[in-house]
Amino acid sequence: MAKDVIKETATRLINRAGRSPYLFVGSGFSRRYMGTDDWEGLLRHLCSRLSDDPFRFDAYLARCGGMSPLPPCWTGT
Repeated sequence: MAKDVIKETATRLINRAGRSPYLFVGSGFSRRYMGTDDWEGLLRHLCSRLSDDPFRFDAYLARCGGMSPLPPCWTGT
């Protein structure tokens, strides 16, 4: 019964939003098997959708001290 309520609630919220959800599964699953962006790529993509400024993400990154918002082990640096 609880699964049905969760499913119905999720379906209702997705339908109410009027747009498709973005699937982002952790642990590299979506990147490996579906070819989606990594975390930084996803953030860059979202910034490009929200702003016409091609350097918006870099501006946010600079406000954080110029460091990647991700731990070095995630970025390969």
